[in-house]
Amino acid sequence: MPKAKIAAAKGMEIDKNLAEAHVSLGHISFTYDGDWPAAGKHFERALALNPAYCRAHTFYPFYLSSLGRSEEALEVAKRALDLDPASPAVSHSLAVQLYLARKFDQAIKQNPRYARDGCEFCYFIRGPGTVVSLKKNAPRRSVCAGRVFHPEWK
Repeated sequence: MPKAKIAAAKGMEIDKNLAEAHVSLGHISFTYDGDWPAAGKHFERALALNPAYCRAHTFYPFYLSSLGRSEEALEVAKRALDLDPASPAVSHSLAVQLYLARKFDQAIKQNPRYARDGCEFCYFIRGPGTVVSLKKNAPRRSVCAGRVFHPEWK
């Protein structure tokens, strides 16, 4: 993270209005520095500068849900999926937000396309199994070679 922080800071030196630099600094402030107020300011500034920047809509929900703002996090994550519907990372971000909001059935349904299509994006292999295993009274699912198979995945 120190190198990422230096690179983002250089981006800000070049242009303080780079949404990309603000998202990077927001993510670093949130996950590495533990400076949540700074993280919030960077994420909000990035979205103000470029409301169509998908990466901002992908990382900001993790910050929001950590503050207990689950519904707002879900709306931001859904906007990211609207901006980039083909991205496994974006779909995963929404699935995680659904999970954190305790909307387990919706979190499971967020993943089938990637598991069915053979996507090797690791979170889609691991993520649904976590949701299913934590869901109260969930029917048993089979696990083979680290991949979770759900009955809805054909």
